[in-house]
Amino acid sequence: MNEAYFEELLPELARRRGNLWPFGIGLAEGASNPRDTWTRLTEQLKLTPKDECNLQIFCGYLSALAVNDFGLAESILDDAVESDTLAEYYPALQSSVPISPRDTGRLLYSLKLGKSPIKSFSILSGGRATDPISGADMRKLIGEIAAKPHGFDVAVEILSMRLHSEKDKQMEVDPELLLVGRELMLKMDFGRADFRQDYHLGEIVKACFLGKEGRVGAGHLCSKLKDFSLARSAFASTYDDLLEGLLVAQPAASLDALFPSHAIQAPILILENSFWHRKNPFDSLPETELFGWCDQNPEIRYPLMARAITISDTSTKNGPRRWSKRALRFLEKSPNRVEVLKQYTRQFAPTAWSGSRATAIENNAKLLDEPNEFSDSAVSDFVTSERIRFARLIEAERRIEAEEDGTKDERFE
Repeated sequence: MNEAYFEELLPELARRRGNLWPFGIGLAEGASNPRDTWTRLTEQLKLTPKDECNLQIFCGYLSALAVNDFGLAESILDDAVESDTLAEYYPALQSSVPISPRDTGRLLYSLKLGKSPIKSFSILSGGRATDPISGADMRKLIGEIAAKPHGFDVAVEILSMRLHSEKDKQMEVDPELLLVGRELMLKMDFGRADFRQDYHLGEIVKACFLGKEGRVGAGHLCSKLKDFSLARSAFASTYDDLLEGLLVAQPAASLDALFPSHAIQAPILILENSFWHRKNPFDSLPETELFGWCDQNPEIRYPLMARAITISDTSTKNGPRRWSKRALRFLEKSPNRVEVLKQYTRQFAPTAWSGSRATAIENNAKLLDEPNEFSDSAVSDFVTSERIRFARLIEAERRIEAEEDGTKDERFE
């Protein structure tokens, strides 16, 4: 290694932007005294403003040392855990080398010591960093991270990505990983959790809550989500991936918890179709389980779920609306088709829309003109009365819109 050139570059090496990982590898391979070179890099990092620090060269350097001088790499990581300069970056340094059982112990010690910010451990979610860690050790690590203030979301992201990696390998998932997934989710506070983690929450539930082991936990989570939503402490619409995962993994247990027989009407107010912004999680319910659940109390449950499912779709982007296959199946199986249709028509008048609300209602109401093989005299009478009602509603909406447009025009005159 050219010492003069290294000394000249040193002030920039800890702050230069870009991928310096390969440079760090080359530096380690060419260093005549690897420990001294690391010390000099560390001293330079201490002088670098925190918002300008770049760890790429450090991680590349360590990855090469782990191959060429494993003992030195381990010694450096041992020191980093307690170093005033390196402790806050320790998880990133650790993730740059394959994690051994000894390394896992060091990660746990770092968490106990508390010198590394808990959010810095989120680096373990990337690059399959935790793949070498056993299921039992992962359970300990995830538990310790989740127990820290603001650690729950970090633990969720790490575990979700590990489960994703296991899925890619197409191998049976270690039971310890499934167990820690259930343990972690049962600690969730819907009032405080970061809804941006919704995708990861859904993935954990889909993997860890299958079978009889996940039945009770799924019901518990659904009850909590329902209660928080009804109290307006959280919004179910921000957890659509999580709810979808619960409904897929444990359909009956989730529905029982969301719609208990002693309070069957209230929860649907916060879970009906118009509530969802991105996707409707109830559309993911397996049809056999959905209808099996409804058939246990058909007079109540078919109308109830008719409010939750998506009732229509379009054959093309701008084409006419058509009844969804599931909506037609509900009409086919329900003992009271008029009650199901009443819930469908509740969805015709949107609570959120763009453009003309009158036009939106008109387009939805055209579903009443669709031929229906399950029609009978009661259905026909109801459809006729609804056509009249919606025609009046559309006319009233158009008058309101015309008045609002006129008011706007006057403001600009």
